[in-house]
Amino acid sequence: MSRGLGEVLYLFSDVDGTLITDDGIIPDKNFEAIRRFTAEGGRFSLATGRVLVSTRALAASLGVNAPCILYNGALIYDYQTGRTLHQAFLPSSFRSDLAEIMHRFPFLRVMVALLEGNFEVGARVCQPHNPVYAKADELTKPWVKVLLVVPDRAQKRPVMQWITEILRPEGAAVTSSSDWFIEILPAGCSKGNGIRLFCGLMKAPADAVAVIGDYYNDWEMLREARHAACPMQAPDEIKKLCGDIVCPVEEGAVADYINRILKQRLPVGQ
Repeated sequence: MSRGLGEVLYLFSDVDGTLITDDGIIPDKNFEAIRRFTAEGGRFSLATGRVLVSTRALAASLGVNAPCILYNGALIYDYQTGRTLHQAFLPSSFRSDLAEIMHRFPFLRVMVALLEGNFEVGARVCQPHNPVYAKADELTKPWVKVLLVVPDRAQKRPVMQWITEILRPEGAAVTSSSDWFIEILPAGCSKGNGIRLFCGLMKAPADAVAVIGDYYNDWEMLREARHAACPMQAPDEIKKLCGDIVCPVEEGAVADYINRILKQRLPVGQ
């Protein structure tokens, strides 16, 4: 017999657009609900496209107490123990593919993500929130993912189509994490695959895991999980994958889902 929502032990939350608003604010309700969930024995974690270094402080502030799925599934990392449970890298051949992408679409902002952090490639103007710049051939350590940022959301679809249908880079997968972001990951990597790997590594029953996300890079995770939720502002295609549609991110979507989980738990002894 499969577990009901009230028997969820692990909860994975997407970060941007789910836990955090577009203005970079985490509603206080989320902090309070996460504390209650973990106090009652729950294991809370993140499933995000964000990188290892920049997620560390966030995980600490939230009281994350389970390994995180980072880089949209390319890395599973336990901040509590400092252990890497799984990692994958783009093939070295993608370096020449990226050069072709940048030549074809010179308007793109390009970020290469390493384990050490994000590096903006070919930057023409210094941006204070992204202070590290480099040429692609200077980034000799393994690449975990590449983020392409379009200046106009209408440009995203044709760029993605050209990469997937014309260039077809070997050993790479293409996804989107916002209306302006195209992400290129090692083949086979996704948040959904991260959930499968997590369950195997931690010997966690699949029906003991719940997830919440809001966008197309959450698609595989929401489809994979037995218990899935999304905020009210998610696209209709994402809503169709979810058993629970919760309040908008600005009102504390993660807190709403946690409250539903805890509400269904039976009192001790029943």
